[in-house]
Amino acid sequence: MQNRIAGILLLTVFLFVPAVFGADTLDQFVGTWGSKESNAVYQITKAGNSLQIRAVDMTDGEEFVIEDIQVLDGELFFTSIMPSTKWTVHHHVLPLNGNELQIFRSGDSTKGGKLIRQE
Repeated sequence: MQNRIAGILLLTVFLFVPAVFGADTLDQFVGTWGSKESNAVYQITKAGNSLQIRAVDMTDGEEFVIEDIQVLDGELFFTSIMPSTKWTVHHHVLPLNGNELQIFRSGDSTKGGKLIRQE
């Protein structure tokens, strides 16, 4: 699989340098998302043509470091790192409909599944 991820986002506690893409493409990812397969909740927001992702482990409240956000051909790619364990996961997210996203993971976790809109 081609590595489609280019490093664009730096996170220090919760300071974002956003990834910039077409606004229409980004709208399908905006929201708060969770799943039965993971304790992570993803909050994806848009500011102009930028996407920002905040992810939290709901078990203990620890925030993931989010890096390498990229949208290609209507698909979202990003990397998450859990500071306490150094687990690194590469995410590939596809829109299914307005309330579901399909997520594929590689790296230290390969759990895939659907993300359901939480709001």
